[in-house]
Amino acid sequence: MESTYRLDINNPRIREAMKTLGIKKDDLLVRSFSDFQSQEITEQIQILRYEHYKQKLNGLVTAIQAFIKENNLEHQRSASSQNTRSSQSPSNAEKEKSRERHKSLLSQKIDEELKRRELAENTNKKQNRKSLVDERIKHEIDQKKQIHGNKKAAQEERLKLLMTEQIQQRKNWNSRAHDHMSRSPKTNHDIIKDTTLARWNEFIKTKEEREKKEEKELQEKMQNFNFKIVKSKELHEQMLKTKTEKMSSHTQRVENHLNTINISKEEKDTDHVKKIINKAQEHEEKRGKILEGNNQKLKSQQEKILNKQAKIKQNLIEEEKKERDRIRQIQNKLETSFEAIKQKKEELQKDLEYKYEKLRLKEEGTLENAAIKRRMDLAKKEKWLEKHANMNKRLDELKVEKEKNNEDKRGKAYSAAIEKEKARKLQILIEKSSNPTVIKKLVENY
Repeated sequence: MESTYRLDINNPRIREAMKTLGIKKDDLLVRSFSDFQSQEITEQIQILRYEHYKQKLNGLVTAIQAFIKENNLEHQRSASSQNTRSSQSPSNAEKEKSRERHKSLLSQKIDEELKRRELAENTNKKQNRKSLVDERIKHEIDQKKQIHGNKKAAQEERLKLLMTEQIQQRKNWNSRAHDHMSRSPKTNHDIIKDTTLARWNEFIKTKEEREKKEEKELQEKMQNFNFKIVKSKELHEQMLKTKTEKMSSHTQRVENHLNTINISKEEKDTDHVKKIINKAQEHEEKRGKILEGNNQKLKSQQEKILNKQAKIKQNLIEEEKKERDRIRQIQNKLETSFEAIKQKKEELQKDLEYKYEKLRLKEEGTLENAAIKRRMDLAKKEKWLEKHANMNKRLDELKVEKEKNNEDKRGKAYSAAIEKEKARKLQILIEKSSNPTVIKKLVENY
């Protein structure tokens, strides 16, 4: 697929602006929203990067257009000034009066340009002086930083020594309390030293507590999430264990009860059957029908017992099924809560990534804009220096031309003075001589 650019990079003026401002052609590529898709980033970060790229592209286009516009104005000014100079240049066919007027205007322009040149030189001197002052201030700031760092290190060393001395003094004070009471009172210097040390300790302690508090808050948030997960898991295991114990104890009780019922009933039935058999042997004919009826009753009782046992088993199966359903519901709830906590954690992580990406893009945009502005200012300064260099060259040419004109004027004035002196001498000779022939010869020789 052919790449499309926001501006025509084949245009020579645009290429010149890009070269001056340090803009690459890849920076002017038109990129769509799908170009920023990636499996490693979220949709929010993708939108953020796309919007940042659009703003960056618009800023680059604006900077290039402003640079081209300013260059066009400079070319127009230079062209108009050249046209003005060419229109003001004298023609060989002009009269002496217009030539003199042009020379006076030219000298006036030379004076103005000399003033401008002097002003430009003063401006350059001020800028150089400012750069020297900036360098000196920067050097002084670096020295102050170094001195401050050395002072800080020395203060830390002194603080360590003072703390060591204070600990040793406290040990000595504990062992020699009666000597401490008998000592002379502290001097003002010792009191000020202890007060300064206490304030410095309090400042360092406050700073460390604030940093520890920030770290502790972040750790507490993560520990709360982990604690909730561990706690919910422990509750789930404890509940499952309790339900399992209840079910096993209930099943054991039912089985014991059934075994007791079966054993006692079988013993009673056996004794009763033995009695019936003994009586049947004596009264076989009389008790035959009674034995048959008793056998039927026994069968019905056994059927009832079997039905009751089957019903109890069915109830146990249903209760076990219900317990399994309850356990499944509890597991589903726990899994749902786990998913919610996990989702919340992912949202927090995405939020942190979004904020970090936003801050990174903001810093990157600020640095790029500052670099473009710095290059644009540098290009303006180069244009300004080039313009003043041309002006200086033109001023030198005008100065040479003015000197030449002055030389011509001086030569003409010298010739006129010589002619005037000759005329004065001739006049004197004519006035002294009364011979017309001599006067005629003098005039012819002149």
